[in-house]
Amino acid sequence: GFKALNDTLGHPAGDQALRQVAALLDESRLADDTFRIGGDEFAILMPKTCRTDAELAATRLCDLIAEIGMSDGSLGASFGVAEGEDDPAALHAMADERLLAAKDRLYRRPR
Repeated sequence: GFKALNDTLGHPAGDQALRQVAALLDESRLADDTFRIGGDEFAILMPKTCRTDAELAATRLCDLIAEIGMSDGSLGASFGVAEGEDDPAALHAMADERLLAAKDRLYRRPR
């Protein structure tokens, strides 16, 4: 939804929303580390957190992110959870694949 924010309210509004999302993610759980990995994509490292709990936390964050957007709720979030790998590149690939699957379900796109 950042493109819609930028197109409708201008880039300063989109930048502000991006900063708000970053702060929300960074402050969500003190044990976690949050990183912006590009554009409007973030990664959150959740040590000692099982997949179910990570998905619950991500769902809660998605709900909070929706409150940041325009009044029509156009700002949203999708997530992919990865676990069980020691290799950071493998974890990133797993999370990215699951994120793409979530977006496909959200936008009802066939894979």
